[in-house]
Amino acid sequence: MKTPEILDYSQWHLEFRWKSDVGIWSSSIRHSDPSNKDTDTEPFYDIYNLCPFCKRPSEQVYRDIRYLVDRMEVGHTSWTEDSRSVHAYSCSCGWWSVHSNDLKEPDDLTSTTLTVGILRRFPLDSLDVSLTALRHYLAQNPDAVDYLHPTKMEHLVGDLFQDFYPGCEVVHCGRTNDGGFDLFVVMSDVIRGIQVKRRVRTDKGEGVKAIREFLGAMLVAGISGGIYVTTADHFTDQAKEAVNQVLMRGAITYFDLIDRHRLFDMLGLFVSKHSQSWQRHIY
Repeated sequence: MKTPEILDYSQWHLEFRWKSDVGIWSSSIRHSDPSNKDTDTEPFYDIYNLCPFCKRPSEQVYRDIRYLVDRMEVGHTSWTEDSRSVHAYSCSCGWWSVHSNDLKEPDDLTSTTLTVGILRRFPLDSLDVSLTALRHYLAQNPDAVDYLHPTKMEHLVGDLFQDFYPGCEVVHCGRTNDGGFDLFVVMSDVIRGIQVKRRVRTDKGEGVKAIREFLGAMLVAGISGGIYVTTADHFTDQAKEAVNQVLMRGAITYFDLIDRHRLFDMLGLFVSKHSQSWQRHIY
């Protein structure tokens, strides 16, 4: 089966135009990553609510008009107003644009900033796709998690736990001879180890053998709290019982089992808190 493709619009292209006091327009251009050549760029859009990639009208998702200053300047006989208008548009394919217009009266000095998402295409198992694009894609297509590269899966889980435990530090350590841990969540003086498993057979339960191995790694490392995340459909009864026995004996103080369904719930719960790319350009 062909690996699905994800459209990543997290990078951007910005054009700033301004008109001088003698009526001459000038412009400058910036790119979020000037060294990246593997992008589909588009010019400054005059029809800015039309998606340049799928050619469909985009939806206005933000609008704000502000009157910044109301003043009487020296040498002028009337009150003047400085204003700013900001509009953002987003397409169902993921493309976005933000348009800011500033007007300074009475000199009619105008500046316009247009920031647009740059399309980058990645196979879903790529290590290069941004976590922002990945999380929004998986919120709509959760089963696509089965295509992720194991390392990207670890990064995704780490990003989720930064939302789950606000203010925590997530340390990624997944590699050969990692001691059985892929991630650590550090909250003040509390450390929890995390093991992440992306399973090929997702219809089967996560068995007791893998859970015992992780519990053993925790005891050896002196880690009293652990979290086991799997894309398997469920944990077997034997796996759950092994955890309960260790908890009852006091060998560890905390252990959480997160199966496929809880992982999907977390993706859906926290995606609304994960800013859309266009929101970063609202000011």
